[in-house]
Amino acid sequence: MVENFDIQYLQTEACKSMLLRPRSAYEIECMELPIQLKDTKVTNYTCPDWSFGTRSHNLLSMVSNARCRCGQVMDRKMSPIVDVKGMEGVFVEGIERFMISDDLFIRSVSTERSLVLIQSLGITDMTVLEEINLNVGEDKVLDLLKCLLVSKTPLSDVFLSKRETTDAVKVMKRHIMSSPLGSGNKKMRVRLLLSKSNGKVLYAEAGEDFIDLLFSFLTLPAGSVVKFLGTCSSLGCVDNLYMSIQDLIADGLIHCDLTPELTNPKLASHFVCENNLLQIEEAAPLNPAYEGSILQTMNPKSPNGITESGGGFVKGPATFMLTDDLDVKPFSLSATISLLKKLNLPLSDFEVQVVSVGEER
Repeated sequence: MVENFDIQYLQTEACKSMLLRPRSAYEIECMELPIQLKDTKVTNYTCPDWSFGTRSHNLLSMVSNARCRCGQVMDRKMSPIVDVKGMEGVFVEGIERFMISDDLFIRSVSTERSLVLIQSLGITDMTVLEEINLNVGEDKVLDLLKCLLVSKTPLSDVFLSKRETTDAVKVMKRHIMSSPLGSGNKKMRVRLLLSKSNGKVLYAEAGEDFIDLLFSFLTLPAGSVVKFLGTCSSLGCVDNLYMSIQDLIADGLIHCDLTPELTNPKLASHFVCENNLLQIEEAAPLNPAYEGSILQTMNPKSPNGITESGGGFVKGPATFMLTDDLDVKPFSLSATISLLKKLNLPLSDFEVQVVSVGEER
């Protein structure tokens, strides 16, 4: 959806970098994890004309392709300053050992819990059990990340190569938590072209505000999404993982100062867009000091190098065509005719409906 989206319809070229490679508000903590993925290396950028100890060109960008106030692309790479806490583990307290079930429920190890797990699996003959020692590296971590989003048995899928996942995840009606979702006043109008014969949406005609909202979904922290969906996200085993964290916090096994980062994570600084209907908070910019010079974290969505937050990713006013499989392109008569010819449906089968999209949609 975003990868092929024309940059001319975005506020800045850096917006595409923000959407395709979103940053985490907690990436500094994650740098202390024992396994570092290649795609999660933390790099910041400054203007090539910035020099230590000066205030000129002293902007810092979290993403590539941002432009300094002087107009130059900020392509000078800067490594973040890491404050090593000296703690055992990053999020987990102490040197506790844990038991992880195949559906990613995590518990501290105990004889009682081990017996309960074995009984729940219907195992009566202990001779059928086998112990396997595994080395987990970057490839396995990436496989596990993919599987936990779609599978109910990610450990078996990854470590025993039992791929039983489906291509589609069923989205069920779910209870949404009554958390603060804003005032409820924000509404967006979307025109739908329907097929009367099969009741399906052929495409939607929407403004930049709705497209901006859809694009922003790519930047949301998974923990906040699960929280707002009331741990009923239908995303593989993500809900189990979230509930496990809550239990471990209750047992005092998570660093107390890091609990909000796991159960209600914030967006990285300057990643909030205008249509933040879920009201997920944004982390404050770090504004680090290098050699006595304080760098100001800029808003990459702004073409003017401002440091204030806000703004959207998509430039407007504009109208876009959104197909049912979430392909987005600028709305035009030729694109409409091309799609209708491809569908090969009689004109009498088409119906237009206007819907209002707000927080409950």
